[in-house]
Amino acid sequence: MSFKSLVQSGSSKDLPEAQERVLELYRRSVRSVPFIVECFNIEGVATPAQLRSRIMKEFRKKTDITNPRALDLLVVKGLEELMMFLTQTKQRHHLIAQYVQEESFDPRKLGIIDRGESEFLKKFLEGNA
Repeated sequence: MSFKSLVQSGSSKDLPEAQERVLELYRRSVRSVPFIVECFNIEGVATPAQLRSRIMKEFRKKTDITNPRALDLLVVKGLEELMMFLTQTKQRHHLIAQYVQEESFDPRKLGIIDRGESEFLKKFLEGNA
């Protein structure tokens, strides 16, 4: 997978060029989802469709940015994030914490709480859920 088209020596000349680079990063990110799901073994936690949806949500958060230099910076940061997952520099828990868990995450749904812990630990985890 070559990322040379995304990483350029200079910044984008204008907004359409910067937007094209953003779109290319989005496409590469979405195409990498099956590999990431298999590599990090998150089939039981999230489906590829859920992960793609989360990626789309993250990209849409930044739709109001119209400065080409700011878009170039975000592309570089996004590319770095993608490469960290593809090279497994980031671990499974990073992926789950950043892209799978939502604000309404409940550890009881994953069976994390009932593993024979003490009553104190169960109450503590339930209070923070």
